[in-house]
Amino acid sequence: MFGRNLLLALSLFSSVLSAQVSSVDFATQVYPIFNDAGCMGCHGSNGGFTIGSTAAVAYDNLVNSSSLGTCQKTYVVPGNPSGSFLYEKISGAPSCGDRMPRNNQNYFDSHQDQLETIRVWIEEGALSEPAPLAANGVERALPEKFELEQNFPNPFNPSTTISYHLPRSAHVILTIYDVLGTEVITLVNGVQPGGTYQVRWTGIDRHGDPVGTGIYFYGLQAGSEMRMRKMILLQ
Repeated sequence: MFGRNLLLALSLFSSVLSAQVSSVDFATQVYPIFNDAGCMGCHGSNGGFTIGSTAAVAYDNLVNSSSLGTCQKTYVVPGNPSGSFLYEKISGAPSCGDRMPRNNQNYFDSHQDQLETIRVWIEEGALSEPAPLAANGVERALPEKFELEQNFPNPFNPSTTISYHLPRSAHVILTIYDVLGTEVITLVNGVQPGGTYQVRWTGIDRHGDPVGTGIYFYGLQAGSEMRMRKMILLQ
């Protein structure tokens, strides 16, 4: 009975994922990450690769450039994060050269929401702006209400995904807490347009260190709205 219920839950979860439509805007969600991570200090207008001083220039350099870089790898392969040199360099497994940003190589370990934003942007086709239509031709619809879903899987080891829905644009803060109410890590802190979002937590704190087995809470604040849920990490 338990196995059948588990399979049913997994099936329902897969259906939810396939029905969700997320969109990432390069100018307002991806490009600012390069400033936050300190990439522009070396790549704003000089260095081995120039990102560019505006979002439009950066997009053209990353997606439309014919250059393969010093490692002869394509910076962004639309629809293929693992085949994109940009994602390879910031996710921690570069096959050529150093992890980026070079002056703060663990930056994306403690900013997983930004890493996930770049991954989703590439996976969705590396568009310059969100597509107005979903793949099936149906116009995108905003969620009807603010909602924080139960993380999946739960219990989890080593990572779990947190999904939430915004009916309108809001300043969003998504934070993990321990049982004493102490902040473990803030996964999201910024303005997001209305839509459905997924954030993965890999069980690390804000210093990039793994946390121990136990009960944790995750809280989502969007404007005046606040939700909290419980999850369990098993090592």
